[in-house]
Amino acid sequence: MTSDIPYASVAGLRNLLDRGELSVAELTKATLERIDSRNAEVTAVVQLRAEGALADAATADDVAAGERGPLHGIPVLIKDANETADMPTSYGSMAMVGFESGYDAVVVERLRKAGMIVIGKTNSPEFGLRPTTSNEEWGPTRNPWDTSRTAGGSSGGAAAAVALGMVPVAQGSDGGGSCRIPASCCGVIGLKPSRGLIPWAPIAYEYWAGLATNGPLARTVADTRLLLDAMAGPVVGEPYGVYRAPVTAADTSRHRVVGVTTRNPHGDVDPRIVAAVQETARAFEAQGWAVEEIDLDLSGLAEPFMTVLEGNSAATVEGVVGEAKLHLLEDNTLALAMRGKGKTAGDYAAAVSAMRNRSAQLMVTTEPYDIVLTPTLTQVPPLIEGYDQAADNTALWERYLDWLGFTYPYNCTGQPAVTIPGGLVDGVPVGVQLIGRMGDDEGVLAAAEVIERARPWAQEYVTRFGGE
Repeated sequence: MTSDIPYASVAGLRNLLDRGELSVAELTKATLERIDSRNAEVTAVVQLRAEGALADAATADDVAAGERGPLHGIPVLIKDANETADMPTSYGSMAMVGFESGYDAVVVERLRKAGMIVIGKTNSPEFGLRPTTSNEEWGPTRNPWDTSRTAGGSSGGAAAAVALGMVPVAQGSDGGGSCRIPASCCGVIGLKPSRGLIPWAPIAYEYWAGLATNGPLARTVADTRLLLDAMAGPVVGEPYGVYRAPVTAADTSRHRVVGVTTRNPHGDVDPRIVAAVQETARAFEAQGWAVEEIDLDLSGLAEPFMTVLEGNSAATVEGVVGEAKLHLLEDNTLALAMRGKGKTAGDYAAAVSAMRNRSAQLMVTTEPYDIVLTPTLTQVPPLIEGYDQAADNTALWERYLDWLGFTYPYNCTGQPAVTIPGGLVDGVPVGVQLIGRMGDDEGVLAAAEVIERARPWAQEYVTRFGGE
């Protein structure tokens, strides 16, 4: 039975638990064993709370079946960018090693309340400030499909762990693509929810001027939805007030028009990724959706995006790290912070205003479409060696933005965006991205299910990585 656990869905695991064919303690033990057997090849998990997880599991087994929620007993990993009361939070930084927050972030608190068993923490770049996952404390997280390549970032540890069957779902966060980038690289699902749907509280109520949000990573759309449900909802002090409204099955049938674009605002797109997008468009057509090519211009957001990123990097370095620990920071973090420190309050205010105005223009342009379909990334996952190395940090970020040409714009607009597997190129996954109207996270997930049914991908994990 335990050989079936690594790639079982949440629903499949819950059926085993509810029928008494598997205990939460057995599931937790199997999860820890899977991590122990597979983690060394990728460095996805950087902290474990094995004793605490087993103790939580024993308690969970005593809860009556009728009192269990949909995520009761399901193991989950938390990104090392979110605070946990019972594990240190280093934010991927040598300057923060051993930091004890003393509290759970709201998303962690909600996952525990839903009955999930927190297993440990996943790798992240320093303060989530790179689209690849590596730091001086833990090293790089490698792509499970090709360990010479990056797993993407900044939720790279989460995506690699889900792809390798360590857990069915993991919590991540996304400020410029940080759920979708690694999900695309590792062949799983990554959702950036609508702005305001999942809080960052209590450490922040507006993070990166609203660019950043927490989000789920999973192998199936159904599991993505379950984790989203557990994390979503307002908190007192929520600045945006955009919450997900219930959508009925009848409502989702209205999502019938897809606008397709592969126009990168910064450069070229690998033709094989364009082909994956076109194949997905044909799959929508086969299911009765209308598909239209649109010449969508995503330009005009890079400069304000970078100003917000740089300004918040400066605030983090000054307010969180402090001058005494500057020597422990990585070059990328320091370079971003120094550029941010060199900008004025007026520069920052103008960037936020420009970002909002340009975002509104884009949202008006795509309003006729229920879903916009794009590549997730413009190129296949790059090799780990050399990609993050550049004497000129500005030039490095130009390379990053070229790769992320379809992800960061939707952090600017705040719209829901999900990446789903689009196939393999050079033996590694590439993703396609579905974007919905503001607040219509359910519509985005319903559209993803259309492709999941037409082009099932769940067996790919078992075939590639095995259940044992």
